[in-house]
Amino acid sequence: MKKKGIIILGLFIISLIIVSCFLCPKKEEKKTEIMTIVEDNPDAVISIHYPKTHIQRLDQKIESDIVKQYISFYEQYGNSDYLMDRDELNIDYQYYETEDKVISIALTVYIHSYKLQYPSWHIKTYHFNGKTEKEMQLKDLFQEEKFGTVIDKIRTMMMEEYRDSILPENLEQLLSDDFIHYPYFSFDQDYFYFYFPEEVLASDYPEMITVKLPIEELPLKIKLSKNKPKQVQTSGKIEENIIDPKKPVVALTFDDGPSAYTNEIIEILKKYEVCATFFVLGNKVEDYQDVLRKSIAYHNELGNHSYNHKWLSRLSISSLKEQVEKTQQILKDTVSYQPKYLRPTYGSVNDRIRKNTDLKIVLWTVDTKDWKIKNIDRIVEKATTNIKDGDIILMHDIFERSAKALDKIIPILKEQGFQFVTISELEEVKKLRGYIQVE
Repeated sequence: MKKKGIIILGLFIISLIIVSCFLCPKKEEKKTEIMTIVEDNPDAVISIHYPKTHIQRLDQKIESDIVKQYISFYEQYGNSDYLMDRDELNIDYQYYETEDKVISIALTVYIHSYKLQYPSWHIKTYHFNGKTEKEMQLKDLFQEEKFGTVIDKIRTMMMEEYRDSILPENLEQLLSDDFIHYPYFSFDQDYFYFYFPEEVLASDYPEMITVKLPIEELPLKIKLSKNKPKQVQTSGKIEENIIDPKKPVVALTFDDGPSAYTNEIIEILKKYEVCATFFVLGNKVEDYQDVLRKSIAYHNELGNHSYNHKWLSRLSISSLKEQVEKTQQILKDTVSYQPKYLRPTYGSVNDRIRKNTDLKIVLWTVDTKDWKIKNIDRIVEKATTNIKDGDIILMHDIFERSAKALDKIIPILKEQGFQFVTISELEEVKKLRGYIQVE
């Protein structure tokens, strides 16, 4: 591993330990948070998303596995010298908790590297009883005497959907080897998912094989229903933003959320009676739907930032469309909102993206580098120095420091005479002035 990689690794581990210390469970019950780590390094790009349950034993296990994966990635990859060939590590999550506090978590690890013929996929799963704080297996969830029917369903579906991609003898071996102890599964209120790494059933299959079985067809011995989310009520009357097109404007934008800090940022915006644009990740929408509804109610704008922060400009057309359209759909279904704008991950855009989305592409003109800079005053300096009329400022709503910096940035820019606009409002102002900068 390069010395540079060792330094980056050390900083990553230290930051993860610090986060864990601050988020250790206290006596009061704390709501699950979705943690996000995004790095845009010269030799690799990293995007990691995982749930923080505030159950110490479970969180420590998840974070330990993430650190191991990070170390392994930088040992094997992460050392490309060509910008567009930078290696990519993307860890996404599926999280579900029943009303009886049975927790299912699946982490999907995706690696793209010029050293690999195909992108690499593997999965890590965690199943936990939050009341007893004990790990769970399939035998804890299913009626064992009827589990053979589950195996039959898996076999039938595999042979229907993957007949040309797997070796039948490998499948039979897997299903006959005490499958009740198979660890790679997850569930939600509608489906049970079984994951089969490519090397288990077919060495040259380029993706994770997944079998999805409807919950109502399975002999479960516990209920997997979920509590309905509570609706968060907004307080205070929020007036529509009135913009004078003759006066200078600036657009605040936030990437990679929503997160545990988004609500604080929304309240700061409300305090100063300004609005911003949040480019959200689709994989977080359901977990933070209440704060997104609040953001919309306060006249902030939502944009599309992909589903799980994969490097869009290097994806196939089908994968690119899935990243964008899946986010559009989940926003529509969850908060009844349809973004008009797309901010490509890592600010990388090409003709493939432009030709395969109807969304308008928006980048930025001022980068606060708040993902990298820990000093709040330095972030404020970057966001308020030499700012020009029509600038688009990039920040991230996944850091506490960004919220604290925002509380200083807005008054300074107001003092400089700037009005705050969303991206849509910026576009309208520029139309009124006789030009458009948004692609």
